[in-house]
Amino acid sequence: MRSPILVVFAIHFLGFPVTPYSRNSRQSGCLDVAIVGAGIGGTYTAWRLRDRGLKIGIFENTDRIGGRMFSVFLPTASGVPIDLGAMRYEPENHKTLVGLLEELRLKSTVFKGDSFEKTYYFRGKHLKFADLLTDNLPYNLRPGEPKDPDQLLWKLYQSAMNNTEPDKISNVEEGITKDGIPLYKHGYLDLMGTLWSREAKQYLQDFIAFQSDFENNNAVHNTPADRLSTGDVTTTIKTVTGGMNVISKRLGLLFLKASKQHSIRLNQRVISIRRKTQRGKVWYELTIVSTRTVNGVTVDSKARQKKTCAKEVILACPRTALSRIKWGPLRNDPVVLHALDSVSDNSAMKLFLVYPSTWWDRLNGTSKSIVSDLPLRQTMEYGRYRNSLGHENVVVLVSYIDDETEIDYWTQLRKHPGTISSSAVPAAYAVSRKVVEHAHHHLGKLYDVSPRDIPQPLDGVMQIWRGGAYGNAWELFKPGFKPSAVQVFMRRPSSIDRVFIVSNSFSMGLTFWSEGTLREADAVISQFSQK
Repeated sequence: MRSPILVVFAIHFLGFPVTPYSRNSRQSGCLDVAIVGAGIGGTYTAWRLRDRGLKIGIFENTDRIGGRMFSVFLPTASGVPIDLGAMRYEPENHKTLVGLLEELRLKSTVFKGDSFEKTYYFRGKHLKFADLLTDNLPYNLRPGEPKDPDQLLWKLYQSAMNNTEPDKISNVEEGITKDGIPLYKHGYLDLMGTLWSREAKQYLQDFIAFQSDFENNNAVHNTPADRLSTGDVTTTIKTVTGGMNVISKRLGLLFLKASKQHSIRLNQRVISIRRKTQRGKVWYELTIVSTRTVNGVTVDSKARQKKTCAKEVILACPRTALSRIKWGPLRNDPVVLHALDSVSDNSAMKLFLVYPSTWWDRLNGTSKSIVSDLPLRQTMEYGRYRNSLGHENVVVLVSYIDDETEIDYWTQLRKHPGTISSSAVPAAYAVSRKVVEHAHHHLGKLYDVSPRDIPQPLDGVMQIWRGGAYGNAWELFKPGFKPSAVQVFMRRPSSIDRVFIVSNSFSMGLTFWSEGTLREADAVISQFSQK
């Protein structure tokens, strides 16, 4: 019997019912392919395999499709998709995603937050980019340290490397530092610690805004190898009309339409995979526990565990989810465990508030996009919605941060009683009044106004990507690991098993982006073709 909750979800979000789990799936034979995870990796892989005459099932731990692509709509700004996860892409660098959008006939638009001229608020000063190149820069750089951040990065790289000629650094992973050691064996802070002043490091850290770039990650992550000349590099940033999550939803829809044998099973967590052999044939037994999602939080239910079988398995999930699955190589093989530990998990938080007016437009010299050294880091106007009465509400991305200490700060504020969020926002994503109070305190500094002059928001939503069902926001390689080698190995970590991994967690240079997941899926599918 079909779960009414699943049917309602499917009708609303996909257009037709999603197949629920059947306890008697063995009677109709094993799945040809079981895919674990219904994010963009799982749905894209299933879509690519949809017409091969295979019986494919997707198992998703939570109650929705999309994973770390998570678009929501608030009733006070229902025309503005709010992307709590992935929110933009680079058309020039993300060709796989661009091609997919064309094939799916999905429209894109310029990402509004990156279309405004930025203002910088550092050490109590409001600065335009041109001000950074003058004596107004509030950092005491050493003589010889360029004020232009791109030039500063480039000079540091040149100081560290043996050869920085453009034709020699197309593969930055092969770079050799001046001490004769491959670049990937260095931690970024270890490498740069003797090259930059403390002020230069803080300046770059504040300017770039992503604090995870300035941890001691594998040095290949932070090199300006894609900046083959100094100065500003202008790249058009885009987003998907209707929210980034429409990609996974469209992929899921087309996958299910391709065959009645295909299924997507929500609130089903795969907890273990066991290799079985019968009459010389290998198959896999998946143990599954039903989950329930209440107010945005997914937990295991007390229902009896179920089992299904599949001839092949694709694990389309990030590192943290992989580490929870009981599968021999992921638990007992020291080589696989070493590769699984090659990346570190990085948290992130987004805070969105909806205002009844563009109150900052009344203020002279301010910007709709600000990078700051406050615990907001990135603040930008995100979208406007004009209702049927002609009134315009505005969505603001008040804070986008990835610093663990700052995330702790907002997490504690979030726990205070009282919320400004509408009833449409699950409790796990609700914004407390204390969060708004502190947000307005910091916004007052950014816009040089009293917090009392900032109108109260009509609604709000926030998401902290730290653990939980979806894991963290992104991963970065640790020093000493050669990313390209780990990347290839983790696609099929056991040579005797038909168990594959599709994840941008191990995607060289693209662990931040959905493009990395798509490329990994294509690489795995090519191995399917080599059966």
